[in-house]
Amino acid sequence: MIKSGATSNERGTVVSHAYEEKYLTCLWELADGTEARVVEHPSAPRWELCVVRRGQIVQRQRCVTISELIARSTAFYASTTGMN
Repeated sequence: MIKSGATSNERGTVVSHAYEEKYLTCLWELADGTEARVVEHPSAPRWELCVVRRGQIVQRQRCVTISELIARSTAFYASTTGMN
């Protein structure tokens, strides 16, 4: 899912369309500044992978389990860096 107009600030908050979400951690960061961040939601699917590049959210994926979140993050990282 791509949400246009979404941004990220320096305080660990992902800002998107009139709501803010605190992210838990950054899973990885590329040299161009692209980051994979984890957001936790109170309702299912509870986990979200949020890929941010130059302050813009370029991809968001909600995940039911941590294992699914890590698998999606790893796949996105591999496709972005050519490590498939």
